[in-house]
Amino acid sequence: MFKFNKRTITTANEFWKWFSKHENEYYELEGDIEGKFKNLEKYLTQIHSDLSFEFSADLIDGKREFIISADGFKDAFPYVINIVDSSPLNTSKWELIAFKQRNGMNEIEYEGVILKPENLSFSYELVERKGKKEIDIDVYVTELELSDETVGAIFIFLDNLIGEYDVATKIRNIDFHEIKTSSSNLIAIKELVGILDSL
Repeated sequence: MFKFNKRTITTANEFWKWFSKHENEYYELEGDIEGKFKNLEKYLTQIHSDLSFEFSADLIDGKREFIISADGFKDAFPYVINIVDSSPLNTSKWELIAFKQRNGMNEIEYEGVILKPENLSFSYELVERKGKKEIDIDVYVTELELSDETVGAIFIFLDNLIGEYDVATKIRNIDFHEIKTSSSNLIAIKELVGILDSL
């Protein structure tokens, strides 16, 4: 995953013109992979500062997954959608995906923090404004110190559990709390999927 830090100075169409010339290099992902990723970073960062990308390590049914992400920043969402919608990629070779998708309740290791699903529970409040339903949630962490690294791991976990788009568009606010033992008054984190899908 790569984080970018420049503002918009090129268009999605210009990006795809460049990428199309080097498409096979990224489909094969052989040789200087780090250098290839840095080149892709160089061009993609010119579209929006919060864009990032991922490739699947292996081909899936002959296709390489290419994920364009906004890293959860809503102001970059239109850029992600525009890039994906304007893609000229051969769909027999590529699976182009907008936003990080749901990937289950996986254990997360981030900056030295190992976060397991059983470490997390939550409570929530439904909020409805102008016909739009969202929730405010309080996330409770057990057996871990609540730190910047722990919060970062929780956000990665939530992206995996419910997908980047739903985290940003269905959850209005997240507060974090450290508790010694989980309470029966709290909800297991796996239940968040069904609650968001019901909105």
